Amino acid sequence: MNLVKQGRIVETESKNIKVGDIVLIKEDEFFPADLVLLASSNEKASCLVKTSSLDGETAPKLKKVAKDLDWKIPSGGKQSRLSELLCTGKVTVEAPNSNLYLFEGKLEVAGRQYSLSYEQFLLKNT
Repeated sequence: MNLVKQGRIVETESKNIKVGDIVLIKEDEFFPADLVLLASSNEKASCLVKTSSLDGETAPKLKKVAKDLDWKIPSGGKQSRLSELLCTGKVTVEAPNSNLYLFEGKLEVAGRQYSLSYEQFLLKNT
């Protein structure tokens, strides 16, 4: 498991992840908690997430980076300005609820606000 700490990518165990940490998830890797998708290495700024243990559906769900938040993660693990920006940002989300398909939140970073929705919310697969 990788975290972004002070603009650097560091390896850690999932038990060490805390609220507010920025987590780098690789393809086919399970995520340790509910997450908000802030960036993707995919050219369409998206990812597919398996949710079968949550909703019984076997087809992966398409998740997308917020519309105006067109950040990309550089390939090859290279450092980027993205990690520096995210380390100074703030995510605010609604309280947990039982509806898997509702989520609202906002990201504030570098003096701008971005709306977050279900398309950016990644539920931990149990």
